[in-house]
Order: sequence, then structure tokens, then C-alpha cells
Amino acid sequence: MKYLNVLSVLAIPMFLLGLAIALIIASLLGNFSIFFNTISELGSYAHTPYPIIINATFMISPFFLSFFFLKLFKIVRHHVKNDKHTNNLTTFGFSLFCLMNLAFIFVGIFNVDISLLIHLICTIIVFVPLIFGEIIMGAIILKKKIFHPYYPLAMIFGHFTVSMFYFVTQAPILEWIVFFVLMLWGIPLSILIVRKDFEPKI
Repeated sequence: MKYLNVLSVLAIPMFLLGLAIALIIASLLGNFSIFFNTISELGSYAHTPYPIIINATFMISPFFLSFFFLKLFKIVRHHVKNDKHTNNLTTFGFSLFCLMNLAFIFVGIFNVDISLLIHLICTIIVFVPLIFGEIIMGAIILKKKIFHPYYPLAMIFGHFTVSMFYFVTQAPILEWIVFFVLMLWGIPLSILIVRKDFEPKI
């Protein structure tokens, strides 16, 4: 189980590392600004000389994220195993995370230079299941008091609220804030769930 713990903790930092490197290079050597450009545009030659960095990050990160979601799923399911309805809801929430993870890979494969339409479709399939997955899992975590209320409340309201503003205004800066909000609960939770206290005893 140790390798699962290590990989689940590395998930978000690995994505952030790739994002940071891509952003720095695009800002210094390309034509990119977080105020006027979306994260997806880091994967285009129109804005950076090395779009492969963020595209590779999109394709590799889901591998690590799958361990994070699996670890979270096992912990939540352990706390609801005697409640059939909630157990099924937990499985559905995990399935949404899996769908998001799969679409994340195709966001990198079909970057904006290859096919803008397919890229946008894949991006929608990333964000929509992620939002609903967060709401479902967050509600279960809050109800069963599995973690401190900060985590489920951030999962339920944080991403959803900022995303609604982004979909309405289409302001690129809000897409960056969406990811920042995800980091606010994702990073500390990824560290918290590897604690022995939360290891499912099954």
C-alpha cells in the first residue's frame, strides 16, 4: 500500500510542476499571459515554443491522479459500507472522477493545434464530471464527517462557484482561479489521506 500512498501524494504536485514549467517558458519565450490566455493555450505553438510540456503534463498527470482518486474512494467507501444507497452514490462519484481522468488524457492528445473542437469537448468532459464528482463525494464526506468540514465544503462550493463565473464571463483568469481552488483542498487532502488513521481496515 505504500506505493499507492506515494503516488497519490505526488499526483497534484506533478501536475503543478508541469504547469509551472510550461507557464514560465511561455511567459518568457512565447506570447502568453494568464490574464488573456487559457491554460489550454499553453499547448499551442501560437503562444509557446514548447507546447509539448503542458500537453505531456495533461497526458501523464491522470496516471498519478488515478491513485489519489482510488485512495479517496476506498476511504469514503469504508465509512459508508453499511449504507447501500450511499455506497452506490460513492461508486458513482468515483466513476465521474474516472471519466474526468480519461478525458484529461485526450485534452493533451487533441491539443488546440490539432483540433480545437475535440479539445473543447474533452475539456468539458473534464470539468463537468469533476464538478459533480466533487459535489457528490463532498456531500458524503460532510454527512459522514470523514474529514474536517473544510474539505467537503471546498469540494462542494469552491470549484462549482468559480466555474459558474468562468462559464458566464469566459475570462481566462477565472480558469486559473478554478485550478487554484482545486489545489486548496486537493493538496492538503492528498497528504491527509495517506495517514494511517484513514487507512481502511478491510
